[in-house]
Amino acid sequence: MIPKQGGNRTDAALLQYLFEFGEYYQTWRDDYREDKLLRVFEFTPDRKCMTTVIDDGEGGIKLYCKGAAEVVLELCTSVVAMTGEMKEFTKEDAENLSRDLIDPWQREGLRILCLTTKVISPSGKGNLMLCDSESFLLIGHKIGIVS
Repeated sequence: MIPKQGGNRTDAALLQYLFEFGEYYQTWRDDYREDKLLRVFEFTPDRKCMTTVIDDGEGGIKLYCKGAAEVVLELCTSVVAMTGEMKEFTKEDAENLSRDLIDPWQREGLRILCLTTKVISPSGKGNLMLCDSESFLLIGHKIGIVS
């Protein structure tokens, strides 16, 4: 178990989740210092998600997003299968996931968050500022949180 977390209980739960997968918050903070943050799109009630854009240190950009499943799923175009293979994520896939997993969890009173990421190579970096930076995200995990 990670040390006691202060602040936002949702973020503390996400940190514990990462820890259980062998990731530790401080390692990420050390690797992605504030000077690597290019932009932070804070959570708003209208957007229902937040996105952090960082310099990956290799000339590219990484986007990390967490937010309400119904918002984030609409932005996703790919999913990593259990085999580790990248697959297309269609509107039909999003509808099926909502119907089969997200909606039942919400009926149980869980608040569902999706975590997503996208890597933008150096060659695609110039297009980032020309488009909505929260588009075309890769779905990573779905998490149900008991409030």
